[in-house]
Amino acid sequence: IFPLTQFGPQNRSFNAKHYSEFEWLEYSISRDAIFCFNCIHFAKNLKSDILITTGYNNWRKNRQYMKVLINITLFCAKQGLALRGHDEKSSTVSNTGNFKELCTLFALNDKEFSDFFNRKINYTSWIIQNSILEVCSNMTLNTIISEIKDCGMYFIMCDEARFYKKEQLSICIRYIIPNSYSVCEQFIGFFDVSNGRGAEHISIEIFSVLKKFGISDIPLVAQTYDGANVMSESTSGVQT
Repeated sequence: IFPLTQFGPQNRSFNAKHYSEFEWLEYSISRDAIFCFNCIHFAKNLKSDILITTGYNNWRKNRQYMKVLINITLFCAKQGLALRGHDEKSSTVSNTGNFKELCTLFALNDKEFSDFFNRKINYTSWIIQNSILEVCSNMTLNTIISEIKDCGMYFIMCDEARFYKKEQLSICIRYIIPNSYSVCEQFIGFFDVSNGRGAEHISIEIFSVLKKFGISDIPLVAQTYDGANVMSESTSGVQT
């Protein structure tokens, strides 16, 4: 049991499950704070970082700050907006990109958020942005796959096209949500087929994707492809 710290009307403490989520984490009993174990022993240029010097124990504020960053990311993704700008340096007078501009807007009206955002390390780098998108993408895919399994059958739609120097295969799945009996059509990803553009290679890639998501054993009741011969040819296309 870890000591409780009061944040407003709530008491919060360190959660031991973080050890399995963050292998680099080290908890100090005497300071009731977390540190970066690897950074303490191996970092050369981060001696002023809070995870090396004093440790971090503001359990509530950090979570609230990250919630805002996640919501900003989801908003941009939902609206089809690019997150990054051409120049994201804080000193620039140009547009720093939708993600950081929205963070700046939130900081104008929320002091707690502003305090975090104006720190040297504020978790707004492109690496953090991509990590948030990846986590949200995986959660969305897990929900889609769960719905497909509940349905017990599905319809697949594929289209293959060249993008710059790569050949990409897009896969969408159509299924029925059992409780509402509504038809749902979901995009599950772009997949690289540059190594082989023949019907056999594309078919193998499709089966690999279905197996990866754990739905290869569920009845495939219909399929549709674009008009290219490699996809829809009646004797040697992907559909056969």
